[in-house]
Amino acid sequence: MTHPCPWCLEPLSRAERKGAECPRCGRPLGDGNGGAMRQLDVRYDAVVAEQGRRFLRLMQVGTPVAALVSLLAPLVHWGGLVLISVPLLAVGHMLVLRLYLVYESRPLLGGRRRFFHRWLTRLALLWIGLPGYAFTAIPVAGALAGAAVFAGLSAGVHYYTLWSLGREKGRQPLTGWEKFLLVALVLGTIAVLAALAVLTLAVGFTLTKLYAWLAK
Repeated sequence: MTHPCPWCLEPLSRAERKGAECPRCGRPLGDGNGGAMRQLDVRYDAVVAEQGRRFLRLMQVGTPVAALVSLLAPLVHWGGLVLISVPLLAVGHMLVLRLYLVYESRPLLGGRRRFFHRWLTRLALLWIGLPGYAFTAIPVAGALAGAAVFAGLSAGVHYYTLWSLGREKGRQPLTGWEKFLLVALVLGTIAVLAALAVLTLAVGFTLTKLYAWLAK
């Protein structure tokens, strides 16, 4: 099994990683505190600076675009299309954050912290993004709502990512509030989905009974 050198990214065997230096580039494989050097240790400052630049561009370009899309959204917010357009806005926002804002940062997190980061981001978009983007059905005022949701969620993900990177670099564990928040959001999501399923069944049963009564 091979692992890349955190400096030159050349693959190293398990035996080579136990050495003091990379046999390819000659740079140290230890962090000076008894731990192994990680890509996060090497690239932290550059990745933080790059994400900061991307965040500013996202605010300068993405927020006006979100406002424009939200301004045009009422044109398709009729009938069943509202059930499609609002999730599309939330999914599009999630893809922008993942593929543009944090695509360099999140892979540097440890496996467990990356899991929490991924799902807290998704659930935040579900609980805040979907209701927020639903306001884009309101002409004109919906543009302000769409821009505010886009900017607010993007800022939240940006700063949570930087905070997570800092704790990962310091080899600090997940906090209790992260665990509590994820569990609460998951349970809340399950409860809402269960309630919607029961409501759907109840409405379907009522309509069936009503149709049968009218058909007599």
